[in-house]
Amino acid sequence: MMTHESAESYKWIINCFLECMGGKAPESIITDQSLSMKKAIEETLPDTTHRHCTWHILNKLKPKIGNDELAASDIKNVIYKSKTEAEFEMRWQSTIRKHSLEDNDWLVEMFDIRKSWIPAYLHDHFWAGMISTQRSESINSFLDNYVNSKTTLRDFGTCFDRALSRLRKREYDEDFECKRGTSRLISQYNTIEKQFADVYTREMFIKFQHEIKALIDSRFTMCESVGNIKVYNVDDGEGEFKVNFNCDDHTFECEFHLFETKGLVCRHALLVYKQECVTHIPSKYILDRWSKSYKRNYLDTKSIAISVRERRESQNNLHLLMYPVFLKLMDYAALDEEMQEFVVDGLNGFLLSISKSKEGTIQSVEGSNITSENGSHVEGTNGNEAEVVDVNDPLKRRKKGRNPVKRKKPIIEIKREQAKRRMARMKGNGCFV
Repeated sequence: MMTHESAESYKWIINCFLECMGGKAPESIITDQSLSMKKAIEETLPDTTHRHCTWHILNKLKPKIGNDELAASDIKNVIYKSKTEAEFEMRWQSTIRKHSLEDNDWLVEMFDIRKSWIPAYLHDHFWAGMISTQRSESINSFLDNYVNSKTTLRDFGTCFDRALSRLRKREYDEDFECKRGTSRLISQYNTIEKQFADVYTREMFIKFQHEIKALIDSRFTMCESVGNIKVYNVDDGEGEFKVNFNCDDHTFECEFHLFETKGLVCRHALLVYKQECVTHIPSKYILDRWSKSYKRNYLDTKSIAISVRERRESQNNLHLLMYPVFLKLMDYAALDEEMQEFVVDGLNGFLLSISKSKEGTIQSVEGSNITSENGSHVEGTNGNEAEVVDVNDPLKRRKKGRNPVKRKKPIIEIKREQAKRRMARMKGNGCFV
């Protein structure tokens, strides 16, 4: 809804966001490579880790290097398989020389800003498993079911509130299912798996079980023991990672950094726990955000307490009331073309009258200043003739993101178009005499 996507506009939005959040800034944020957005984040969120969307960058990789499949594959392998910063820089330079890409300005620019998008530089920060802005795109797709390009700003608030209520209702139902049921275990004798099954939500426990299954292909060799620290090298079939295990408090540090970035205990640490005969993992490795018992303050049970059965009964009652009326109108409309136009015009007029009565007439009288219904601003003092100043719509600018022409249409709009095509076919086949 932004007219100007400038740094000042972004700073205003971020400040409003911080005010809504009680001054608490996010720990991490992912955006595209917008320079104005980058500048606004640097000035308003100095303590927040800013990451560029990996997908947006790698989507440009092949066109920038001449559509070389082999070079693109090698570069992606360096990006995702490098465990440390030094390893990444060494492998990057080697790959660039191998494919003679030293003079590629785009690759040079991407290497200069490597600390803002390469995983090896960002694995010490929590990202909830995200490396791109796909979460934002999924929210856009969800909202397309409730709003479209013709939705007015006044109606947007109502539509957004309806979408938010539906989203929270879905999350409320999922929480209920998590608390009611029990997760299926892979091994009945794995006490650690049982510990996480009792705590995790269903979705997170399935992701945790992927790490349990990966133990089959993992093996280890103990390298050394220094005091109360044991160092293991764990090979999971895709690479070798070092795990430091503290024998006193059963904490660990793994080069894979799955817990630091995603909040999940990795397969490498699980293998070490199994070797050390640990039956219970410290509670610090179970984040509240993945727990089925975690209370979310934004879930207002009063607004989402309508059950599925009550909603279905309400829809059925509405159907029983309105169906006979519309059926009789269809019978009248089928008599002749003149009656059809009369019924359609009557329904359109009825809808227009409802819309006007709902919107009402907007007038704001403050002293001698009046805002008329059409948006003109009237200024006058002491009964003198007022000057009418037209308030024009903001200039239309090309927005970022998906082309609105290719938007996902709401279900109600699809149904309306299907009904129009069906009526046109019936008219063409002579159904209306």
